[in-house]
Amino acid sequence: MSDNKEFEHEVKEEKYLEDLIEYFSAYVSAVISEIFVGIGVNLGLSEKEAYKLAKTDPNKLEKANFFNNVFEKFKNIFKYRIPKFRLKKQVFNNGKPLSEAQWKIINESISKYWKENTQKITEDATVKGFILGRNTSKYRKAKVDNTGKSLSEIIKQERKIPDNFKTAYENYDFKNSEKNAMNRAFSNIAMYVSNTEDGVKQAIRKNITEGINDNKTATEIASDLYWNVQKETGNETAESVRKNWHRIAATEMNSVFEAGILAPYEAEAMEGLKKGKGVYFVRVGGSCDWCLPRQGTLVRLVPLSLVADTGDESLKSMGIEDPYTDIAIWVGKNNVGLKKQDWKICCPAHPHNRASFSPIDLDTQEYDPKLKRVVDKTPKELEKYKIR
Repeated sequence: MSDNKEFEHEVKEEKYLEDLIEYFSAYVSAVISEIFVGIGVNLGLSEKEAYKLAKTDPNKLEKANFFNNVFEKFKNIFKYRIPKFRLKKQVFNNGKPLSEAQWKIINESISKYWKENTQKITEDATVKGFILGRNTSKYRKAKVDNTGKSLSEIIKQERKIPDNFKTAYENYDFKNSEKNAMNRAFSNIAMYVSNTEDGVKQAIRKNITEGINDNKTATEIASDLYWNVQKETGNETAESVRKNWHRIAATEMNSVFEAGILAPYEAEAMEGLKKGKGVYFVRVGGSCDWCLPRQGTLVRLVPLSLVADTGDESLKSMGIEDPYTDIAIWVGKNNVGLKKQDWKICCPAHPHNRASFSPIDLDTQEYDPKLKRVVDKTPKELEKYKIR
């Protein structure tokens, strides 16, 4: 999918999901920053110098957001703490090029620290995101407006939301299809978290190798690592890795949320195939030029087992003749790897996308293009008065 900046300012109606995204993004970003600080210390900078350099964006001559305000905001929900990252051995010495054995020490240290400090929060965010989506589907169906509530308020309302799979399975009556959907969502996010770790390692090796070859000082190399003001070694820095992670966190947490919305209906969709009755949703939200004309699009949920070709969203191609729509959706449907002109109807459709699927009963409900949401149909005797 494209990462065009035109999508960066989309915001989900549900504040509680935005809160979860904000914390997850900030926490992993802080882990990234701490690793780069630790490398700066091993290069020869004092801790004070390393943290000061990491916190101050030389391009703007101002302090960058170093996440403390985010952690303070959510301290009653999340208890995670980020320890210092320090290499046990002095690897960098007198500006000499590093051997493969030395790079192995660095990479193994990063991997150990990364696993210890991202594994649990990734599981926690996945479980919470999925359950928030599941609950949101119920809110929408019952016409309960919780969109303005914070994550803290929703957790109090729901009497806590688990932070791991084991507790979630014990406390919720998940169908097997829901468990499978949540596990797939976790695997997907874990892959992106792992890819971000690789990005950290690549940025560090590239900047240090080129800095040593160019006879730069420890401070100059560290500056390249954090910000790369001169842009001499490409755009692989702590800042670029954090920005890329923020995009991933926002997009993938929305994917988990949407999986939570759709998965509870998958068994009903399977049963509907036998009875000739569909399970329908309407695509709502999304403010970009691609999403706006697709607001209100009616789609039908199909079981993932029915999807032979994920590139084909036609119900007819799946052997389903539907009188209302020919567009199929399924849990996990996405546009990854597709160009914009080839995007399918899904949520999220692109990076930062905040569109969502809202359940609709075609017998009693309809989509109101003015209100941009699903509403009850107006009784025929009142239609001329336009009263709802």
